[in-house]
Amino acid sequence: PYLEACWTNFETAANTPEKITAIRAMIRQGLRREPSYHDAYDQARRAYSAIRGEWAPLLGGGAALDGMNATASAKLLIQIHRLAEDLGFIEDAKLVEQALVSAVGQRQNRTMLWAIADALVRIDSNHAEYTASRIAAAPAPRKEHEIRSLLSWALHSRRHGVAHEFFKTAPASVRQSYA
Repeated sequence: PYLEACWTNFETAANTPEKITAIRAMIRQGLRREPSYHDAYDQARRAYSAIRGEWAPLLGGGAALDGMNATASAKLLIQIHRLAEDLGFIEDAKLVEQALVSAVGQRQNRTMLWAIADALVRIDSNHAEYTASRIAAAPAPRKEHEIRSLLSWALHSRRHGVAHEFFKTAPASVRQSYA
């Protein structure tokens, strides 16, 4: 019944991000105890394959899906990369990784710079140097999600000095925040 409900959610989803959410729900393991999740992963792989053409235009860098701005498109690419890896679509994961590398340097993705940089060093720590050069030219993060991404990037890229420097100049409200 759970997988049937997930498939129904997938089929009735209005857009690609909702479909990604439905696929992710198919492979959530903490919701139910199963001796084997093979059926769930098989169904998720079928659903993922069905929507490949929907997100493929994002790989070119300049395209955005209907109703999505650059920020939403970058978030979607990050989600797709994680899902592709989880489901074993390694070639897709590599293509999305390349698209993210291109996106981190594009002006329209400036608001997602920190999240993309964080995603790239989580994918492969060899992206640390490249993302560091992009971050060096960027203004300091101001929004909560940007700060979290900066701290995560610093942790995963082992550039703790960047985080320390940020906090030296950050306003007291940020230094004392639990976010």
